[in-house]
Amino acid sequence: MQRFLFLTSFCLAAVCARAQDSARFYTGFGVELYAQLGFSYFDFHGLNHRLEADGKTAAGGSATQVGFGAAYRFSQLVVGTEFSLLDGLGGDESFGGEYGFYVSTNVLHTRHWIFSPIVGANVQYIRVDIPQATTATTFDDALGSANALRLYQTNSALDLGLSVKNTSWIPWKAYSPLLRIGYRVGLARDAWNVANATVTGAPSDRVGSFYVALCFGYGI
Repeated sequence: MQRFLFLTSFCLAAVCARAQDSARFYTGFGVELYAQLGFSYFDFHGLNHRLEADGKTAAGGSATQVGFGAAYRFSQLVVGTEFSLLDGLGGDESFGGEYGFYVSTNVLHTRHWIFSPIVGANVQYIRVDIPQATTATTFDDALGSANALRLYQTNSALDLGLSVKNTSWIPWKAYSPLLRIGYRVGLARDAWNVANATVTGAPSDRVGSFYVALCFGYGI
């Protein structure tokens, strides 16, 4: 009987401790603020297929990602927004930007780690410069001939990701976002546009991107 009471008391204490630990993430109202630094890899399949068929170098799909985000936490539900800039998509002047909203949850966690699934919607702007050879021999000739083709595309994407957060070195009822990883699925196949021109027959892409980023921030 004493052993039974001891085991019962031990189990009740463990359940209470678990409930108190869960309350750190499940109750009340809070906020998250963070900056992020990482990289994204984009799939320009349609564009690169056309470039390679014309004997040109394929556009690079990798980019450095720098951004920030903010979110409100309603109990275990997290609703947020984020913005990031992209650099290095191909050519010295190529860049991009992403802006979106997402919902997440802190329901999956251990004592010191939180694993938050993310579902969101993003708008992506991508600009790619394609170098082109020129036969210009004077400055005036160079002004009249382009040595690069500037392409751009704006599209929407479904964001499916995971945020990893840590609580081991943060005061009670707080946590630190550390990592975001995921894939953004293009929702439509959009044609590429040529800057300062209206063209037909341009290649199209349903641009998707894999991303991973280190996060630096604070959540309560």
